[in-house]
Amino acid sequence: MSALNVLLLCGNLSYAGAQRQMFELAKGLNRRHNVIACSIGSKNSLLQEFIKNEILVEVLNLRVRNFIQILVLLSSIIKKNKIEVIYSFLDTANYFARLIKLFLPYIKIVVSERSSNNKTSIRNKFFEKVFSKRTDLYIANSYAGQL
Repeated sequence: MSALNVLLLCGNLSYAGAQRQMFELAKGLNRRHNVIACSIGSKNSLLQEFIKNEILVEVLNLRVRNFIQILVLLSSIIKKNKIEVIYSFLDTANYFARLIKLFLPYIKIVVSERSSNNKTSIRNKFFEKVFSKRTDLYIANSYAGQL
């Protein structure tokens, strides 16, 4: 089996549950695959852990309101590293992963759903309805996160 080029995408690399899961997954995947961890935001307290474990990291250091710039930078990272799979963690990263698939339809999208209860707004319901078909695989972190 040839190595996959995988992008692990998260809103930030703070010391929180999803980010720790992403870090542990990156360590395991990095043994056989080419892994890049990508943080959209600026809270990056876990950054040194990734570097210490020889996991490539891209930090965009942007706010969500710069969404066009984020999409352009993510597309550039994906093309430059020949990414085949994006595994996203938490809502912000999940949204960007699905949006990227509009422009790069060959990318496989894996979305990690959490037990958060923030999918009740009209905007979030609309986004889920429209873009859920762009997801190749959902992984529920808990029963509450299942669709």
